[in-house]
This record gives sequence, structure tokens and C-alpha cells, in this order.
Amino acid sequence: MRKSTVIAFAAAAGIAAAAGASTVQQTYYFTAADLINNQFANGADGTSAADNGLFNGARLLRDGSNPNSAQAARTYVASEHATFNSRWNSLVSGGGELTSFNLWGLDGRGINWGEDYKPHSWVSVSAPDGWSTGFHDAGPDDIGWFQNSDPSGSGYLDYNTSLFPYFTPDNGGLALDTDQSVLESLRFSVTIEFDPQNAFWGQDTQGAPNNIDSGLTMWWGGWVTDGVEDHILEGNMFAVIPLPGPAAMGLAGLGLVAAGRRRRA
Repeated sequence: MRKSTVIAFAAAAGIAAAAGASTVQQTYYFTAADLINNQFANGADGTSAADNGLFNGARLLRDGSNPNSAQAARTYVASEHATFNSRWNSLVSGGGELTSFNLWGLDGRGINWGEDYKPHSWVSVSAPDGWSTGFHDAGPDDIGWFQNSDPSGSGYLDYNTSLFPYFTPDNGGLALDTDQSVLESLRFSVTIEFDPQNAFWGQDTQGAPNNIDSGLTMWWGGWVTDGVEDHILEGNMFAVIPLPGPAAMGLAGLGLVAAGRRRRA
């Protein structure tokens, strides 16, 4: 699906809702720098990004050909820092590229990354020129996507939508060694519809920021390649509502796009 360069940004400055409507919409923004930059925390083996208070820039990198192997390297586990750095530096020096990514927010399993929001529906996405985007449907027949979903203990899959947005560069990928200023200039957005009475999974995310009026901690998953082999890259980031002012106004003229395949830690 090709992106539209004209997106309705009425919700960008705050929650927009029709009079008497039971749902609200909000638009959140992030940049390519949020995807590429890595942060580290000295967590113990077996802990999660949320356990270690790393809600922005936590990363997991693993072999795409054997994703369930013990070859993962995490930025939020101290014993895996050296392995992560070695693999990341090898990817960067080898011309590595981010070839696709997607957002989740679907079934509450992003709790380990600090994610807690619960979309009523995904309204729209936008991306820079040179990207394409759309929505994948993860279910309901594909039960594997929801195998851990029952936070209420109700015995059924307590999600509102089986869709999630994906993004992909039109030509090749986004180079991992792209200049930081360029990464920060590549801005994306996602507009989400919420049911204010049922906007969060309500799970313990160890204090991760999640507020529909200001910003959300989002899990994202994607693929990076060195031209020979694909690797799975997962992480979290803050997707925020920009403050009023010239910078925020400039965002209103931008579009957002991307594509990806989803994996879970």
C-alpha cells in the first residue's frame, strides 16, 4: 500500500472526539532515530526491559533463521552487552540496513517492553517519502499471535483489534550507520482510536510512561540485514505528542510509512 501524503491531523494537538462519541483519537510521533539508537541497562539474566526500567531504546537482536535459539543478545541484560555490541557493530560495518518494522499494541504481551496501551482501532499511519505502509491482520484464526492473551482471566482473548501497522522502505533499507541528524529528520506518526474506559491492559510495566494525552511506550519489531542474512531486531520507544509550537506545526506536513514482520521475545 502506498502512503498518502495528506493525513488528517486534527488529533495532533490533543484528543479529538465527536460530540457524544464513546471513543477518542490521538496521534503520536516518533523518528528513525528512535528505531536505530540503542540504550543499555545492567539487568540480571532473565529480566525484561520493563523490569530494568529501560522504556526507550531497549533492544533484542537475534538470528532470523533460528529465532527461537539461545543466540539472542539484549541491551537490558548486562551479561549480553558484549555480544550485542559485537553483533551490532558487525552489522553496521557490513552495511546493515533496517528493512522493515511494525508496531504492536495488540494483545498486552508488550508488557515486558513497558507497553500497556490497548487500541480500540488503528486509524492511520504516515511516513517520510520513500516508505510504504499498511496493516497486517494477526488473527483471530492465527491463535499463535495471541497465545498469552488473557490478562483478565476471562477465558477469552481480550483484544479489540487484530490489526497492527507495518512499515518498509521502498528501496532497500534504512542504513544503520545513517547520520544521526538524518535519522531524527525522518518522522513517523500513528493515529490510534481509544475507548477511554478500556484503553490499557492494566498490567505492571514497572512505571513505563503510558498516557493517551501525552505519549505511549511502544514495542516494535523488525528485520535488519547485512545483505547476506536477516536478523530480528526488537525494541521499545516513546511515541509522543509534540508540544505546541513551530516544531510541532512542522510535523503536520509530514507523512509516515513502514512494513515488517512481527516476532516476540
